Amino acid sequence: SDLAEIAAICAAESGIVIAGVVDPAGGRLLGLMVRENFADLDSDFDAVLVTDVASVTDTVARAVRAVGADRVLVPGLLRGRIRREKAA
Repeated sequence: SDLAEIAAICAAESGIVIAGVVDPAGGRLLGLMVRENFADLDSDFDAVLVTDVASVTDTVARAVRAVGADRVLVPGLLRGRIRREKAA
């Protein structure tokens, strides 16, 4: 997604190392291999940043199950989508 690309660019400019990208569709993102699930990531990581604008509630739930709620970060602009998805 565009948000994932923006997050990857910002991470690179800030010196943050991206341990991996997870998307059930797989593929590549800015030269990074995209894994289909969290179990496929090769290394330890500190947190998960959710950038899925299409199904943010489901993605957050999968991330929480995989790594725990304290390690899942959701940008403010997606939090409103979670509330709207839950209300629908």
